[in-house]
Amino acid sequence: MTRTRLILLALVGVLAVYLGVSALIPTDAKRIRKLIDKGRQAIVERNLNGVMSIVDRTYDDDFGFNYATLRGWFHDQFQTYDRISCTIPLMSVEVHGRHAVCHLVFWFTGYGRGGGGDDGLGDGAPVYQDKLVITLDKFPEGWLVTASGQ
Repeated sequence: MTRTRLILLALVGVLAVYLGVSALIPTDAKRIRKLIDKGRQAIVERNLNGVMSIVDRTYDDDFGFNYATLRGWFHDQFQTYDRISCTIPLMSVEVHGRHAVCHLVFWFTGYGRGGGGDDGLGDGAPVYQDKLVITLDKFPEGWLVTASGQ
């Protein structure tokens, strides 16, 4: 085997190992997408602790919510609606070191108690659909939502 062929074979081997390892180890963007989906699933399951498990206790947003008021808001929504559908058709994630921003579009549909919620839209009508910007920070325990806005 010639020296050139051996070097080429080594480079192909290194590239294969790199691609294999990077496929197995998720990027921060993938971890954040998984975290957001965990929160979406917790909303659908009306699991308050599940929703709040992705939110840092220092949470503060443009809507005037902090951790406690956000928890109260979700509690009220889970009391108002028997079933909830939450869809995120568009999402982009930008990671900058230990800070990240997630832009998403979401649709929230509530199926209220007794055939309709307080929204006056009737059973299964979209309660809320909008764009949301979520700010996340990386802590020793992983990524957590620290703020949101539009």
